[in-house]
Amino acid sequence: MKGKFKLWFLIMILLLMSSCTKDSKEVISSLDKSYSVETQIIAKGDITIKYPQIIFIKPNTGQKSINEMIKEEAGKVMRYYDNSAEGLNLEIDYQIQRQDEEMLSIQYAGVGYVEGAAHPNNLFYTTNINLQEEKLIRLKNVVEINRDFVEKQKAGEFKMAESAGATKEEILSYLNMYTTEERIERFKNADSLDNIGTDKQSDIFSYFTADFIGISVGVSHATGDHAEFLLGDKD
Repeated sequence: MKGKFKLWFLIMILLLMSSCTKDSKEVISSLDKSYSVETQIIAKGDITIKYPQIIFIKPNTGQKSINEMIKEEAGKVMRYYDNSAEGLNLEIDYQIQRQDEEMLSIQYAGVGYVEGAAHPNNLFYTTNINLQEEKLIRLKNVVEINRDFVEKQKAGEFKMAESAGATKEEILSYLNMYTTEERIERFKNADSLDNIGTDKQSDIFSYFTADFIGISVGVSHATGDHAEFLLGDKD
């Protein structure tokens, strides 16, 4: 894992500690962005996509741009279906994995079914936002995606998420379908719905908590279409 990832956590903690010693002010500093989250819905026919919107307790110029980013990213799941609502039944909900002054990490999950298809698809994707810089965070921004990183995952050096419907063996079977070089490329392309239908498409998504990174990979439909494993700071 990149040294800057550990350094980022250390700097965040130090800044948070220092901010607690400052006198209260009406002007919000860059690390005092207290906010709440409310649910909004994209609804069209049989399509329902729930997504969060943030509300800063005190006025903040970044609220609008962050919320527009969240909404746009939430709706990109439609790209799995060529942005067409015809014959599509889609229900997506979200769960906040991390909510603090530095980051909002959102995990989306749901089911999509197109009329006439053999079965519905279990969908999973994420949106991670650096609230200080008002930009998206992808796995490649915080982890050194190289041969060592990929080989560790293919060797099973990870923890299973409680929510994973698949076994570790099934996740390893998926990871080992690809060469190391192919897996590196897929991890580098993680966390994006922009490249669906291209050679840069990736079915890998990550989310963050205070203690670990969660990574979702594709598995067979029989085992849920996706499964998550966890990486700690020392993995």
